Formats: sequence, structure tokens, C-alpha cells
Amino acid sequence: MHHLNKKFRIHNRLSDYSGLIPHYYIKVSVVFTLLGIATISVCVLDPFIFREFISVSFNSSERLIIALIAFISVFTVLRIIRDILKLVEDWEKENNQDSKGNFYDKKNEKSITNLFDKDKEHYRVLESSPVKTKKDIFTMKISNNNALWRVRAYVIGFLLADGTIRTQPYEVSATQNERDKDILINIQNALGGKVVGPDEENKFHLKAYKKELILKLLKFGMVKAHSKAEIAESIHPPNFIMRTILGQSLVRDFVRGFYDGDGWFTGSYSRGDTSFRILGPLNFLDSLKNLILNEVPGLTSFITNERKQYFIVKDQKFQLFSKLTIYKRGHGYHRLTPSDLEKGEIKTLDHPWLKILHFGGNINTNRFFNWLYEDDDRFDTFEIKGMRICGERKFRKVLNEIGDAKFRREKLSPNWKDVLYDTILQMKPRFYKTLELIDLSNSILWHKLDSINLTYLYDKNKVQNRDKFIEKLKFLEFLDNLLISYRSGRDNYYQSKLNPLMDIPSHFTRYIDLIERNGIKRNIKNLIVLILIGKSLKLNDIISELRCRNVFHKHTLTPKNIKLSIAQLKSFDIIIADDDRKELEKQRFIINTSVLYRVYNMNAILLKEELSNLLS
Repeated sequence: MHHLNKKFRIHNRLSDYSGLIPHYYIKVSVVFTLLGIATISVCVLDPFIFREFISVSFNSSERLIIALIAFISVFTVLRIIRDILKLVEDWEKENNQDSKGNFYDKKNEKSITNLFDKDKEHYRVLESSPVKTKKDIFTMKISNNNALWRVRAYVIGFLLADGTIRTQPYEVSATQNERDKDILINIQNALGGKVVGPDEENKFHLKAYKKELILKLLKFGMVKAHSKAEIAESIHPPNFIMRTILGQSLVRDFVRGFYDGDGWFTGSYSRGDTSFRILGPLNFLDSLKNLILNEVPGLTSFITNERKQYFIVKDQKFQLFSKLTIYKRGHGYHRLTPSDLEKGEIKTLDHPWLKILHFGGNINTNRFFNWLYEDDDRFDTFEIKGMRICGERKFRKVLNEIGDAKFRREKLSPNWKDVLYDTILQMKPRFYKTLELIDLSNSILWHKLDSINLTYLYDKNKVQNRDKFIEKLKFLEFLDNLLISYRSGRDNYYQSKLNPLMDIPSHFTRYIDLIERNGIKRNIKNLIVLILIGKSLKLNDIISELRCRNVFHKHTLTPKNIKLSIAQLKSFDIIIADDDRKELEKQRFIINTSVLYRVYNMNAILLKEELSNLLS
């Protein structure tokens, strides 16, 4: 009975690792098994059965050769079986397990499962997972509207970010830190295979060896060797995520899987710098961004270079991993010693092809979170046929920072600044006083808040400061070119450039605050004019010059204020740019001397002297 149990355990282990066994092992085994059966039949079975056949075909020396072939066949088959079992045992030892699935201590060569009986915290996660699962959701047939498509999208997203797939032998694997081991359990529930760990670096590993599964994963969009630059730069999201299941596409499930594999959240809500970040090759991230923006229009995003630490010695460069470890091809991982550090240096450099996709800022963070996690504060407990499609720690980290659904809704509610673009669209072809625009903006704000049942926030979010409202209108006029303003007496009048009034009253004039009754005004715009007389400078040079002169307080000389002042001077043609098609930061500015006399009633030489005396 014990012998049968042992044979049964061997059969189970071989079926678990069928993808691990090389093809030629199986082919050679079949050939030699058939050959052995044939030769043994000739030599061992009742000679009377083969008497006529043997007497005609074989003599004694030929019988000896046949017996030798039989011996070689049997020996070869037994040797192959031994090698297969050794292959499985070596893999299990390499991954810290014994033949029963227990953890294995590589240093002391003994099982350490009993150690976890004292503290079940680490072992429980494996104990509760379906280690013996033979089925997976990719090789089974499911209907077009089956919710398991969502799990498939999540799994493929994760594997493209953090997985590895091979066909020699057939294998799919992934690794996560101990704090995110629940993600591997999620993937294991969908793929089968085994999760082992933690290893010396507190990492857990998922590995599955099933030929049919691996081939299906490749059809669904998984890519071999996708960590190599030439392959990574050609990867795009798989087409199947565009299908719609129960009214929504699979894009968000795919993105969530990729984020769980190679994404992170950073920043503080109180500082206003929260950000979702996703790591990947440029072409892939561009495609991913377009898919997301198609579902969440207006979401602000940008892509930056990924920075990595490298150990550089002589002409060689090695990427630095945790605990000052580098990987040397042909030698494996090596931890740097003090002697190594004396011979080389560590530098932070741009990764040659990895980029980072950002969704930054509190409102963008809220909108992205609500889309990615379906605006559900308990999404980490959501299951599809017993399978979760969300990493718990990553989800909870964001939720703890940005708040619950009620808090997020309030933060997502528009204030008066958010409706100014709608205000401009609703302006009729006439002139508006400042107070009229304030009333129009507040009216639009009320209706927006009413549409989302948040009218109780109206008093808090409406326009309350006239000067701040006028300042914002200046940005819309001089930087966005959406408004134009005129002065009549002491009042400002605005019209929309999207719906302008063609006839301008004769008593309306355009106004820029450079001159007052007593002479030239002491402000940033006049200091910029002084700096640019006789010079050609870029924005950063102007900012540096303004700060070096110590005329105005540093809090006044913010980049925002300086950009607005330059935009106003450009709008009145007092300064001009060498190439107006470029961004403001890349333009080079000079004084339009022909305008100076009309504005200041003096030429450039006198103006420079006057401004120098005023602003010294």
C-alpha cells in the first residue's frame, strides 16, 4: 500500500510539472519503451509461442544481441525517469520546497515547515491557496459574456508587467515582495501552479508548467523575453481587452493588472502632489494612455524617463538592485564589497528604454482611482467566481491617502475655477462687466453641483474674491487667448474670443498697467522691460535677472506671475518673441523699440535711464 501511495505521489508530481519536462525526453522514452517491449518479448516469453518465428529468424548470437538491446532499452528508460524526477526535485529545492510542497531550508538541507507551526502568519497565505489546482481560466471554454474575461484581462496585464514566459521548457512565472504576496495568490487562483517563498530577499514566486496554458497565454498577448529592449519597445496592449463584458470594456481590468505588476502611488493629498505612476516602454505606455483617456476624457497625464542606479567600473555598467547587488552575466548575482566600491562608482542615470506614465494632481488622482477601482471603497474584496482582481495593499494605500467615496466626491466637485471654460463658452456676443461674469460663473457652478447632488458645497466653492477672479481672467486672456478686455473709465469690459462682438465702442481702450498719473508704475512688467532693453533673453534668464536685482520680494517673483507679465507685454506688442510657435519657456524675447515711444512717450535710451532710477 505504501508502495502504491509512493507511485501515486510520483505520478502527481510529474503531472504538475509536465511543462518542465523537455520534449525529447518523452520521445526517446516512448521509442526505447517500445523497443524494450519488443526485445523482451522475443527473449523472455514462452519460446514455444515464437518457436517457428525464432527458428527462422534468429540464431544464438542474434538472440544475445537482442537481449543486449533489451537491456539497453530498459536501462535508458529507467535513466530518463530518474533524470525527470531529479529535474523536479532540483526545481523544488531551488524554490525552497520539498516533494510534499513544504518549505525547504537550503542551508541546513531540511524541511522547515514545522517552524511555521509556531508562527502561521507566513504559511497561511500558501495554505489557503489552491496549490493543487489543475484547471486554469485560459484553457477552459467560456461564453462571450462570462465575467471570467475580466479576470483574464487582469492576469494578462499583470504578467506583461511582472511575468516571464518560456517555451523551452514551458513555464510561466512571476515574483512579488512579501507585502504583495496576495497578488500572486490572485494570479495563482486563475492559472494554477505553485507559490513558494519567502526567499532570502522576502520574495514570493509563482511558477506553472503546463504546455497548453503557456500556449494560450501567448495567444492572449503574453510576450516572451519582453524585458529585452528590442522586444519591449514593440509591445502594445492586446486586442481582446477592447471587448465589452456586461456593458464595460476590459481596459480597466487590464490596466489594474499592469498597475499591480509595475505601478505605484506616491504623494500627499494635503500637499496636492498625489500621483499614480506606471512603468513600461514608451510605445506601450502611449497606447495605454490613449486607451485610458478614451474612457476618462480630460485626464491629465505625462510621460517621463525612468531613473535607475548603476555601478560603473572601467567600461562596464551594471544595474544596481537592492542591498548593493548587481547581476553579472554568466556569474549570477553579486553583492558589492567595499573593495568593489573603491574600484567603481554608483551613478543615477536614465534607463535606456523604460519610461513612467503619470496621472498626477489630486483631481486627476481621484478620477483615475474612481475609474480604476469602479468608485468602490471595498473593491479589494470584490470577487469573480472566487478570484480577486486587485492587490490589497496597493488599493488600501491610495484609499487611505485620498479618502472614502464621500470625501472623494466632495473633492471632485467643481469650484469656480473649474467652470470658467464653460463660462467663456456661454458668453454671448456682447461685453460683460466683471460682476456679470462672476454671476454667470456662479450660476453655471450651481447647476453643475446640482447635477451631482452637491449643492451644499455651493457657498464654499463659488467666487468670493473679486481680485482673484480678475487675476484668473488675465490668464485666460493673455495665456489662453480666450478673452479680450477693454477699459472704459475705471471699469473693465470682457468679451469672448470664441463669440466676439465685431463693433468696438470708441470709448473702449485696451489697458496695460505700465503708466499712471504720476509717471511710470513700479511693477514687474516695467522691470522686465528694463532688463530686455538692448538684450535678447529666454524666460529662465529673465527670471534669474529679476531675482538678482532684489527689487521685489521673492514671493512676488513667482514663475506664474512672471509668465503672466511677459504674456501681457507680448499681447501689447511691447516685447516680441523670436518664434511664437514655441512654448513660452523656449521663446527668446526682445524689446519692440518702435512701440516704446507710443507707450511711454520716450525713446529706449531715456526709458532705460528713467526705469533704472525708478527701480534701483
